[in-house]
Amino acid sequence: MSFRQRWHERLVYLRNRPLEYLFTRATRYLGAVVHVPRVGYFINDARIAREILTDSAHFSISGAGGMGDFLDQMLGRPAPTLFNLDGTRHKQLKSIVQREITSRVTATRISELLSSDLQQLREQLEAGCEIDVVPFVQRISTLATAHLMGIHADTEHFEALIEQVSQVGHEVTRVIAVRSGVVASRHVRHAQSLYSGLEQLLVRHLEQAPQPLDSLVARLRQAGLSNDETQVLLLVLLIAGTETLSVGIPRTVAMLLDGGLWTECKSTPANVRAAVDEGFRLSTPSPFVLYSAVRSQTVQGYDFRAGRRVFVALFNILRDRRYIESPYAFRFDRKADPIWNQLWFGAGAHFCPGATVSRAVSHEVLSTLAKVDGQLRITGRRVARRTSFPGYESLRLKQVPG
Repeated sequence: MSFRQRWHERLVYLRNRPLEYLFTRATRYLGAVVHVPRVGYFINDARIAREILTDSAHFSISGAGGMGDFLDQMLGRPAPTLFNLDGTRHKQLKSIVQREITSRVTATRISELLSSDLQQLREQLEAGCEIDVVPFVQRISTLATAHLMGIHADTEHFEALIEQVSQVGHEVTRVIAVRSGVVASRHVRHAQSLYSGLEQLLVRHLEQAPQPLDSLVARLRQAGLSNDETQVLLLVLLIAGTETLSVGIPRTVAMLLDGGLWTECKSTPANVRAAVDEGFRLSTPSPFVLYSAVRSQTVQGYDFRAGRRVFVALFNILRDRRYIESPYAFRFDRKADPIWNQLWFGAGAHFCPGATVSRAVSHEVLSTLAKVDGQLRITGRRVARRTSFPGYESLRLKQVPG
């Protein structure tokens, strides 16, 4: 990374949760696995991380202090969200979601779905307008995720649904923290209030747009989920997809522009494709993955005791010189190693079902920006605060003729 790139990337963390960032970074100097009393285990090694993420017999995302546990606290009730399920039930529901998303990605190209929004983005930039890419990405990522789940933008409530998804997503990511596995009651009340409003919008939308028998909603109900459980699962998937892209895409664009790499990026379609994975590796939308040890286990010589939290520190792992050459450099020719490749989407049973969609949407945005005549420059930026998905709250771009 250039000095400017690295400076702004550090500010994303230091203006967000500085102590958490510095604490997590410090653990990488203490070993591949670091046990912090009353907090948990920090994993700083890609091999160990992948082994833990693929060992559902001893480690769980739904156990106490894991991501699924946080969601249960936020919702005020247990509900199947994929994050809080393991075993046969998780496999069944994820298979339904994955199959539906895959079939829709094949049937409907992301570029066609987003063509109107992307064309408008290009035209506004070429007309000299200043564009904030963060709300733009929030909109199209929600649009894409919703469409692939069978929720279409053809009712009066859809625009309000998009806006509410971003608000709820920000609140959810605010409460996920290293220091404690328990969500403060005031955060729970606020999150549940926002979630209730979002849920009502989804109900109205579904009432206005009855679902065909082959839709995701219908298939989930056929699998035994109640109306409430189906709505919860849909909303959690919407929020997860929107938050991931709303962090990853703007930060990728900022790194390319800050590093003086934009001309090289837009020079070939191959570089645009490479920028998607390299951007997600460096931005690491979720700096750590929260698991818990449900049974005691030894992994590559390190003992993990049951009942303790496990932090897979992706921020450290994806910058590890032992596995990645020049890890801070943004390289279009980087060869992905299976040890760390796509760990930002997880691994094993809980590998992100929307990974293909995320990459496709990211590619479409970068491709559209690359087609803008002249150069782009950042005219203003504002870092999001107090969130577990560090990113920009605002990133404004403008065309520079030439």
